[in-house]
Amino acid sequence: MEREVRYIIKNLFIYLSILFLSGCANLTNNLNTIVTTTNTYKNLPIVSIFLSLKNYEGSNIRVVLKNIEILSDSGIWYNVNNKQINLDTTFINSGQLLLAQVHIPEGSYSQIRFKLVSASINNKGKIQDLIIKKSVIKIPILGNLNLSSTDSKCLFITWDVGKSINNKSNFSMMVQCESQSIPLMTELLYVVCPRINTVFIIRTDTNKVCGSFGVSGSPSYISLDNNNLYILTTKDNFIKVYNVNSYQLVDKISIPFTVQATYMILDKKDSYIFVLDSKSNSIARIDISSGSVMVKDHIGYQPTFGVYFDTINTLAISSKLSQAIYFLNPESLNIVKTISTTNSPSGLLLWQNLLYIAESNSNNISVYDINNNNMVMHFNVGIEPLRLYAGMNEIFVTNYSSNTVDILLPNQIGVVQEIDVGQGPVDMSCSHTRHWLYVACHIDKEITVIDPSSSTVIRHIYLGSMPLGLTVLQ
Repeated sequence: MEREVRYIIKNLFIYLSILFLSGCANLTNNLNTIVTTTNTYKNLPIVSIFLSLKNYEGSNIRVVLKNIEILSDSGIWYNVNNKQINLDTTFINSGQLLLAQVHIPEGSYSQIRFKLVSASINNKGKIQDLIIKKSVIKIPILGNLNLSSTDSKCLFITWDVGKSINNKSNFSMMVQCESQSIPLMTELLYVVCPRINTVFIIRTDTNKVCGSFGVSGSPSYISLDNNNLYILTTKDNFIKVYNVNSYQLVDKISIPFTVQATYMILDKKDSYIFVLDSKSNSIARIDISSGSVMVKDHIGYQPTFGVYFDTINTLAISSKLSQAIYFLNPESLNIVKTISTTNSPSGLLLWQNLLYIAESNSNNISVYDINNNNMVMHFNVGIEPLRLYAGMNEIFVTNYSSNTVDILLPNQIGVVQEIDVGQGPVDMSCSHTRHWLYVACHIDKEITVIDPSSSTVIRHIYLGSMPLGLTVLQ
């Protein structure tokens, strides 16, 4: 009897595990279509308010504040966060804390205010309450904040902790608030958040958000070429082109109405953009310079991911339901080669003559020699591998359902390192100058920053909304 009970419990656990993992797989299968159906926010500009510390290395200070409000030029105070917020200098340290992210009416805003609830200092384990000298803090916004209908902008509050404590017991919070000012000559990371129609801009030298801009129509994927950002908007079916110096919209490339774009691929060499439609099983090629369009139907069934390999002048497309990789001539869109795989191929990477394929349903990486189409390696990684990215001497894999990034060495079988990241890792990009790997963690609404040299996570950049596509201006 005891053996039968153990048998039933064991099989019930296995069933529930399979059910859970199937749910995760369904989520990532629909990752491209989620962004077109969940944008329920009002058609108002959005402001994100971040707080950071000013050169503080003293004792741990804890402050509780509430009722953050922002003053419009019409004299109305708009509540942007009425919840109680805990500030902890140890937790914030050299990073940022997102205080609020909210849609507010168009117009100009000049002040922020909030109420202090309590303040304390932890000095070598001894907690001492501080006397708050002024409970309501009002801060002018340097540079003012001007919002139009489709804007998404940031405000940055800097807290000078050292100057906030007087006579070791009195607390007068010294803060400054500035509107965003995006540097021109530096390396920047761009991150797309479809649900709030926002592209966040992150400095790679500090790994802090330095600004944002609004992109209507549910932006999903982003590519960079010369001085332009190409952003796929899946709700209104456009590719929108923004200048990286002004962040102004300079062009809108219309996608054919027969194609409902779910993924975008940029061919910098020939100035082409390819868009996939996983529902109608089609692909379109758009010539950026002339605007001419070529559409080809039936690239397998459910083509969900693709990449242009400039070294062999070939476009490769993953087809999940066909369980195949199609190699296309970028000029004619004719299929020149097909590699049959198993278990829902997704991410692709070409390392010399070896094609690495992330097989999501089997939790495997398959490696094919593209010269003879033979499989040369096949090994297990984390749960639901989604994307592959090439580092300097290693290959990175995001595993969506195990919340990990695996490190592979080219021409070697197996995982050499596994790194825990935020929940739902999807796309990756890398800073060549700083040598950081950036991972968009969809569920945790953050960017995880990895130092590949030590295989360690150095920062989590919380954005307040689910990131999807990302790219680095090198």
